Amino acid sequence: MADETENVPRSAGAPNGSSGDEPAPARLGRAARRGRRVGQFLYYAMVGAIAVASTAQITRQVFFPPPAEVPPPFQGCRAGLVALFQAIEQGRAAAERGDDRDEEAALVRYREAVGPIWRHRDAVAALCQVDPNAIGALDAIERLRYSEEHSVRHQAVELTALRRQVKELVGMGLEPARR
Repeated sequence: MADETENVPRSAGAPNGSSGDEPAPARLGRAARRGRRVGQFLYYAMVGAIAVASTAQITRQVFFPPPAEVPPPFQGCRAGLVALFQAIEQGRAAAERGDDRDEEAALVRYREAVGPIWRHRDAVAALCQVDPNAIGALDAIERLRYSEEHSVRHQAVELTALRRQVKELVGMGLEPARR
């Protein structure tokens, strides 16, 4: 049996294939339209405020960094480069001290020794800005810093494994030699 609604002609403008005899949906009242506008305004204002606040924070951090807390302990570019290099050497020596069971303790000692001077790296870069050779030296010193840190980590791991192997081979029960 065929459905009776199939034979009813559809009007061109009626949605969903309805016959067009149905009443149009009721228009929103004046108060409802005003409420909808207020809700949309509040929503867009909140989204806009979040976007503006985020943009302001990012801009401030990128283009207006806070000044260094402590002035650099050196006056010129060369003195700064030498201080950075010496800090790496001191960090290396500090990392080699101690009987560590893991790499983290050696890294902590290295970073603690290097950190106070390397905090002024940007000040050194500003002092050396006019000399391309000095900028190249700063770049090389910076690569050396990270290579030394990698080396400290690698050596600490190897040294820990070697110590463990020697203790297993020799045994923990050995007394130190008496004089």
